[in-house]
Amino acid sequence: MTIAAPPCPFCGLPVADDDLSMDHVFGDAFGARAKVPAHRSCNNQSGGDAEGRLHHPNSLMNLVRWRHGKAVKDIPATFSSGRTARINPSTGVVSSPHVMVNKVESEGSISFQAEGTQAQVEAAYEKWRSRHPDLPLPALSDLPTDAFESVVYESAEVSMKLDLQAAQGTAVKAALGACTLAYGPSFTATPLAAALRAAGQTPPAQYCRVAATVLDSTDALIAEMLAEAHPGPMLVPREGSKEYDVILLPAGQETVVFVHILSTLMPPYGIKISAPVPGLSPGVSPVLPVLLREDADGRISATDFTEILMDVLAADQPDSFEA
Repeated sequence: MTIAAPPCPFCGLPVADDDLSMDHVFGDAFGARAKVPAHRSCNNQSGGDAEGRLHHPNSLMNLVRWRHGKAVKDIPATFSSGRTARINPSTGVVSSPHVMVNKVESEGSISFQAEGTQAQVEAAYEKWRSRHPDLPLPALSDLPTDAFESVVYESAEVSMKLDLQAAQGTAVKAALGACTLAYGPSFTATPLAAALRAAGQTPPAQYCRVAATVLDSTDALIAEMLAEAHPGPMLVPREGSKEYDVILLPAGQETVVFVHILSTLMPPYGIKISAPVPGLSPGVSPVLPVLLREDADGRISATDFTEILMDVLAADQPDSFEA
């Protein structure tokens, strides 16, 4: 018996065993567990580069990881003098691995200024002194006390950023992987899959973005329509949770895609894709969102709120009877 090779969510072509890799749908570095089979090259191209840029020390996603107890890199900072520093967000410790040196040499005069720890300044001065054996430069210990000044900084400037192209690429990659696991291999040949692949290669400015507040209003609508018939998951993760999910919001013949990683909504927020949301069941065209959320076992759990609404409406119908 021949077993068909699984299709790659990122290109739609079959994945041979010798090129198979298991891609983390929401990113291993973010603590996610769900995996989807993909070409090794597609995995690297679709997620490795984009997601890697989100883990730079001065990326906002670095702070998201820290907030949820993940190991993070020191954040680069700058003192008012221009000297570089690093801040460990886990401990709050500020350090400066480099000494700042300002040397001015001109005819008839020479000056040396250094800012850093005592050991850094001593090493920099002795290095500079050794390069000028012809000059009568005193040893550091022989300099007058007024040659030194203690500097204390109460703050350091930090510049955080988020690469929107990388964020959109990571969100699209997560959507392709989660949809392939939830809908099955046939999803990779759908119009939505093709449109998502195109979105991953397109600058964010060219995509219509939908405000994140639409999720709150949609949750309120779902709660009103379903009342207590559906006490299950809602679109907006609970405070303090660590959710990984993809939300497909129907908008006529378009789909608005939202992605949560560690319960944080990934910019550029709602990405409007020119393809409809496919139904999880045959014959059902979603009018309410489809929620694809990673469960505690690392599987993708799918919730089609349209199907739930249909069940609620069917249960409310009076039983038929014969006169």
